[in-house]
Amino acid sequence: MLVTVTTRFRVHRDEVLCAIVRGNMLVLRFASMKPVRVPVDDLTDEAREWLLPSMAPREIPFDVEDEMEDEEEMAGREDEVEVRSPGEPR
Repeated sequence: MLVTVTTRFRVHRDEVLCAIVRGNMLVLRFASMKPVRVPVDDLTDEAREWLLPSMAPREIPFDVEDEMEDEEEMAGREDEVEVRSPGEPR
């Protein structure tokens, strides 16, 4: 099955051995060709759908409430820790 990676570049799916995202570049390694670097922004929708599992998310969403709970939990742990001098017996 042929996949249109960019408007000027089509490949057969079975020829691609590996797809790695490095920064804003997608590196495609092939069985019979040299590796090809393609800017992520130039990928077609078809290529994005095909390569989605191998592409890292551009933004990692986080919930502010979860972060606040983590901070409260860490503050509680700091209260439990005893501070001793190096020469002080246990």
